[in-house]
Amino acid sequence: MKFVFFAGIFLMSIVASCSKQEFETLMVNQGMELENFAGSHPDSLVVFQNGVWRIILEKGNEDVVAEAGDSLFFDYAAYTFSSGPGLLFDTNILEKAEGAALGHDLNYYATRGTLVGRGKLVAGLDRGLVGAAVGEKCYVAFTARHGFGDVQIGMVPKSSPLIYEVWVKDVKKN
Repeated sequence: MKFVFFAGIFLMSIVASCSKQEFETLMVNQGMELENFAGSHPDSLVVFQNGVWRIILEKGNEDVVAEAGDSLFFDYAAYTFSSGPGLLFDTNILEKAEGAALGHDLNYYATRGTLVGRGKLVAGLDRGLVGAAVGEKCYVAFTARHGFGDVQIGMVPKSSPLIYEVWVKDVKKN
């Protein structure tokens, strides 16, 4: 009986180890895909910090840059990553939401405000917006490790890399 118990535990640890190894391999592959995407924007400044890529499509006012703890106000379109923006799964821009048949209360479609770098957003977006400037338009892209992990959330399949298109409206220093 002890043998069966320990054999079961051993097999479960092997399965868990394989799953963890598969996830780690997937994260490496996603990272390479995101890095290739970032490299495909030669005219854009690319910032890589804490496992997150910020591809600056339009520079903002570099005199007003968000630091951890500052209030940041922004519009966004959130996509699964598929060699670039894939499936739109969330946005606070009414026109984009209507085009993707996303339905929310009209109050949902307003510029968002949050304390950046304080864990108030999905980790990758939270990290990627540190250093963003007022008026900046950028992509913030990251692996599933910094997104929703190995869990399906709404329309987002588990282990999905994500990319957010972001328009920084304002930064208030705190």
